[in-house]
Amino acid sequence: MTQNSSTAVQKAGSQSKTLATMTIKEKVNQARNRFFAAYQSLPDNKVEEIWARETGYALQIFSNNDYLTKMDPVSIVTSVANVALTQLTLNPELRLGYLIPRKGKLYFQSSYMGKREILLRAGMVLDVYANLVHEHDYFYVEEGTERKLIHRPEYFKNRGEIVGGYWQAVLQNGEKPFGVMPIARINEIKARSEAVKSGKGSPWDTDPQEMMKKTILNWGFKSLPKTGISDDILKVLAVEAEVEQDEFQDWKKANEENGHEDFLDDRPDDLTFAEAQVIEDDVKSPGKEPGKKNGKKPETTDVGDREIQTMQQEQAESSRPSMEMKVEKP
Repeated sequence: MTQNSSTAVQKAGSQSKTLATMTIKEKVNQARNRFFAAYQSLPDNKVEEIWARETGYALQIFSNNDYLTKMDPVSIVTSVANVALTQLTLNPELRLGYLIPRKGKLYFQSSYMGKREILLRAGMVLDVYANLVHEHDYFYVEEGTERKLIHRPEYFKNRGEIVGGYWQAVLQNGEKPFGVMPIARINEIKARSEAVKSGKGSPWDTDPQEMMKKTILNWGFKSLPKTGISDDILKVLAVEAEVEQDEFQDWKKANEENGHEDFLDDRPDDLTFAEAQVIEDDVKSPGKEPGKKNGKKPETTDVGDREIQTMQQEQAESSRPSMEMKVEKP
């Protein structure tokens, strides 16, 4: 190691040690330069307002949950800086993002509404949303050459328990892809969360339905076009995906050790990764028939949709010859 390299390492170690001894407010303030760099297109006085507002939200979060202050100091700085990189907010009323602990480190994670904001801002997706389905709702899915999904919530009646949910998007080329996720799958993903397992409080406690929707939209997000989303945002989302995949591997290992091997991976069931690229190509080049490659439409492996299809067939055989159905509690 050269003398310059040795000096650099010593300096980095000194800075890290100093950071570890700082108060939580001082640690948050270490993100200031990176925060301002993310908003370099705005006037300094405007960025100053955003900085003051977001650091206020961050300190309020740390004040309400002392467990988060014990996370790795560098990760605390990075998580606050990533709020600016995504240009979302920690505003608890807007609920666009959260600070999430994972194996001693802190991460900024976008919420369901935050993910939606990112997609709509990029412009390739005209609309996208996730909804939850209750056992007394009318829920109809049709497969084939023209996929169809109809959901009629019983808003003014007892809707019963949540039995699953779905995401749907509207792309620039007019396509309306969607995917269905049963409640068992949602609960599996929730069970992987280190924040939930810690028992120290998490968004699953404060905003359970929003977290369910985020889980469903995360699933669909992998299949939607990313063109127009900045590299900075994609890097933050990549870290989110790594954290979620890490949680999945831990959960998978624990299940295997307990003799339970019946699990699903995190690949979106409604579209394969190859099809996701086809959709993105279709958006870029409208005119050819969406979802086809070399004149053939790729096969899909939608587990959730197959479950719905099976339910439809069973109900059709046992009742009137109609395609319509109500989701029954499994």
